[in-house]
Amino acid sequence: MLLAYDGKTATRDVDCAIREGRRALQAAARRVARAEDLGEYWLNDAVTWQYLPESPDRREEKLLEYSHLTVSVASRERMLAMRLDAGRAEQLDDVWRLAEQLDLKTTTAIVKTHQAVYGDKGLDNEYETELWRQTRERTRIAKPHRMRPGEAAPARPAPAAESERARRPEDRGRKGWNR
Repeated sequence: MLLAYDGKTATRDVDCAIREGRRALQAAARRVARAEDLGEYWLNDAVTWQYLPESPDRREEKLLEYSHLTVSVASRERMLAMRLDAGRAEQLDDVWRLAEQLDLKTTTAIVKTHQAVYGDKGLDNEYETELWRQTRERTRIAKPHRMRPGEAAPARPAPAAESERARRPEDRGRKGWNR
């Protein structure tokens, strides 16, 4: 998320799905951990069995490709679905960032993205409630005020008096400019 989609939530580990050569990669990760003074589990493949959907991500993007290693990142839709499935409040900023990048404007559209990836598996109730609450807050701020029938228009500031406008320095040289 941090590398590919401008994520702001940084953790102390790298989530990964190891498709081949798991033992060799874990041994290499332990050597890197010792050399760089990282935690033993800085390379976290728990995501493989915990959050990854069973269906393949046909839109994943390859970031790096070598003869012995390919680094891919999940598509925005898949990343959003995984963030939702994890149900972590501290990752809601990432959820909103991905939703914006995908042009999803409603909670329903966001939840449908989760359903498209995970099927009928629902979200945690408290997490979904918080998602709905934040959507209401965000749309309330983003929507312009709409007048109801019979409602008076909001007051507009009165225009500056002619003499005040004529005294502005940017108007110097214009007809009717006063000293």
